[in-house]
Amino acid sequence: MTWLTGVIVAALPCALLAPLARHFAISNLLFYLVAGVGIGLILVPVFLGITNFISWYTDPPDRTNLTMLQGLKHLGAGFAIAGALAGAMFWKRAGQHYH
Repeated sequence: MTWLTGVIVAALPCALLAPLARHFAISNLLFYLVAGVGIGLILVPVFLGITNFISWYTDPPDRTNLTMLQGLKHLGAGFAIAGALAGAMFWKRAGQHYH
């Protein structure tokens, strides 16, 4: 469930950013890396909202929810790296051909 929601939420900014990049002919790799990191970090609150809302039977009874700051601290780097890799992949497949 978290994966599907993350894909849908990540696809929305990507779907808005791709036509903009095509229209303005942005073919700079740095743009796609920064955009990917930004989109990755946008997904941290979405992931926290889902995981804080759902309780699993394996969770300890005294479990505390992560705050936004704790979530960014623990998950932010991984989500940022994943976003940067996705941005670089998009640049390699399409962005470098925009002229």
